[in-house]
Amino acid sequence: QEKFVPGDIIVMLRPGASAPDVAKDLQTVNTVATSVHVVKEISAPMRAWLFRFDPAALPQAVMLLAFQGNPSIELAQNNHVGKERSIPNDPNYGLQWQHQNIDSEDAWSVTTGGLTASGDTIVVAIIENADLVHPDLAANAWHNIHEIANNGNDDDGNGYIDDVRGWNPGTGNDNVYGGPHGTEVAGMIGAVGNNGLQVAGANWHVKMMPVQYASSVEADVIAAYTYPLVMRRLYNSTAGASGAFVVATNASWG
Repeated sequence: QEKFVPGDIIVMLRPGASAPDVAKDLQTVNTVATSVHVVKEISAPMRAWLFRFDPAALPQAVMLLAFQGNPSIELAQNNHVGKERSIPNDPNYGLQWQHQNIDSEDAWSVTTGGLTASGDTIVVAIIENADLVHPDLAANAWHNIHEIANNGNDDDGNGYIDDVRGWNPGTGNDNVYGGPHGTEVAGMIGAVGNNGLQVAGANWHVKMMPVQYASSVEADVIAAYTYPLVMRRLYNSTAGASGAFVVATNASWG
């Protein structure tokens, strides 16, 4: 049985629908007061909202059906709780056989990364904090060049303030550097190759965008994934003038 947060429901609203109106509609279900209220919007582009009700009033399954049956709601689900994947404690775990396993050397004979044929800078979002000031990673750290650091403004109009290094939805800032596992992941993805330092990533010339998630609760993970989604959509809508050409995400959440 999947674990979820009792009383939490994640919904995708239909276009034009109002979250407060949904909460008002569901104040009573089967003649029982539910205390339904809006907690927060968790992803504007996906029209995703988190609602909460009194789990002592009605069973979770009954409330989920009530949400799913509301005409203003396109999708509704429980707010599941995932867990981080376990990591072996072997001291050389980050230095093992992955390149031979994925035939990296064959790929490097063709390209070691960089720009696409159309001139787009490839960006990978790491849904985890990562120490991208590390000497073997710093050259491949993504920075939002359209945002001015620490001026309290949303300079590029993407809905995030001072998001220069990435985004941390839990703290509402770009405090995303740090973390041993995320740093190891970044090394596997994009450590600079052929520079005489430590290791080589699968892509020697790629920009890595760290996005820290507040917890492994599904609503928090959706909020984290929304940032690279917004940045890629902004890149598409501005023909590359803003945003980021995010081509993949990597996470240790499942």
